[in-house]
Amino acid sequence: MVAKFVTCKLTLGTAVNGCTNFLFSAPRDTYSDSNIKAATGIQETTANIDINFPKYKIEELILGGIASRVYFSYEKAGKLYHTSLLCSVENKATVDDDLVGKSFKGGTIKKVYEPRRAS
Repeated sequence: MVAKFVTCKLTLGTAVNGCTNFLFSAPRDTYSDSNIKAATGIQETTANIDINFPKYKIEELILGGIASRVYFSYEKAGKLYHTSLLCSVENKATVDDDLVGKSFKGGTIKKVYEPRRAS
């Protein structure tokens, strides 16, 4: 089954390159929950808003210092899943505490972590 994608909007309080709103595509219902919106600073938008703004690739947002990835695990029906979301750089400092215990795709977020990579 192919996921349906929707336009999401990342809003910053301070302008980066003259912009405060950045649009990108994400799977449907990823940023639709109000707890996720508040913690990450990202929300799903209506179809008409993307007429006025250019869409960015996720890599452009990360490399441009506008967003960063947040990795977490959530439990759904007794099974543990691991995934990631984008988060605005302004919310990065508090997103760990804001997400734990919140609902995500029918489950509950258990842990937010930074990935460990081999150097």
